[in-house]
Amino acid sequence: MAALPIYNQGNPQWGGVVIGRFADNTPVTISSHGCLLTCEAMRLNAYGLDETPPSLVAKAKITGGVLDIEGNLAWSGMERIFPTLAFLERKYTTNRQGNTAVGSLKQTPDSAIERIKLLLLMGQPVPLEVWTQYGQHFILAKLWDEGRKDFLCN
Repeated sequence: MAALPIYNQGNPQWGGVVIGRFADNTPVTISSHGCLLTCEAMRLNAYGLDETPPSLVAKAKITGGVLDIEGNLAWSGMERIFPTLAFLERKYTTNRQGNTAVGSLKQTPDSAIERIKLLLLMGQPVPLEVWTQYGQHFILAKLWDEGRKDFLCN
């Protein structure tokens, strides 16, 4: 696995890049809503692809169908941009509503954590959805720290 860069969605170099618009035409930017997109740019570097958040946005806009009107990321679109990558793990979920997307396999939190640990041991960084006082956010797990019993994340 190649080195993982550390990208911040609020970086002044790209935080203001518009990735979509809300219904009232308010812009959605990398800074405001680009946490998963930023994680994916870091993760693509792990596979030897030289990507940054704005380069990923540019490719998404050219390819179409990757970012919806509000800037949300579509996995099938990512596979069109990067056909050598397959995002198979999107099929596994322990989502907070207790149900799963069509075709998804339901896992308990413990089994999901074990699966994430295995992927990390195989050198595959994993985006994790976390909930904060401000709402949904994504971070990128890069290692499992056995001593702390926790993930180390960008």
